[in-house]
Amino acid sequence: MLSIEFLSQTANGSILYNGPITKQNQPEDYFSLQLLNGHLLIDLNFGNGKNIRRHLKTSGNLADGKWHVIEIRQMSTIEHILEILIDYCPLNSISKQYGECRFMIEFNEDAIFSTNRPLQLGGVALQENEINQQQLPMEYVGNFKGCIRNLRFADELYDLHVDLHSDQSVNLHEGCLLTDLKCQKLSCQSNNGICGADLYQVQCVCKPGRAGPTCTQETTSYDFTYDKQTWTGDRASYATFRHQHKPDNDLAY
Repeated sequence: MLSIEFLSQTANGSILYNGPITKQNQPEDYFSLQLLNGHLLIDLNFGNGKNIRRHLKTSGNLADGKWHVIEIRQMSTIEHILEILIDYCPLNSISKQYGECRFMIEFNEDAIFSTNRPLQLGGVALQENEINQQQLPMEYVGNFKGCIRNLRFADELYDLHVDLHSDQSVNLHEGCLLTDLKCQKLSCQSNNGICGADLYQVQCVCKPGRAGPTCTQETTSYDFTYDKQTWTGDRASYATFRHQHKPDNDLAY
């Protein structure tokens, strides 16, 4: 349904907002995703006047200078439950399944989110005096400071390119200065790799077929189709590998 990645060291800030920028006489749909004290704050309203607010206390602080992934989706077309996953939520144990990186929000059966308001990233286009007057339908914690990438909605990846000469976007530029300078020291792209960096580490993420610290090594491939002696596919092909599996005593099913 919706996914987004962000990196920040500031505990409070608006990541995404979709809704009215002034208080309305009639309730109007809106959705807000913010950081409050380093944890996600979600405000949601389906236009019925009842605000759904959840402050999701994850096991770690999300304003830690690392990239984080947020996924929000409806669990099924029958169940009226939104599921929020943080950093893909690896399930190390049943006790960690909900409450640390996986959360649920229930909503009314007849609730349908619908708005034609513009989607706003990193803050809300309001004048300072309007913010002080709390014209928004929910509590606004301030502008986001950091980097945002890979916004997906309904399985569509949004192009975040903006016209810097437009008055609709201010105080931002393409790329992420917090990590781009580190990536300049690696030659990942020339070796079929992509640089992955946060404020603490930098590494090359190699494309399929490449390996090594800077993706200079070619991985080995095998052809299981033909017998090299007869060049026919009549003989069976297989490979056997030995691997060691160490059971995890903490893993529960």
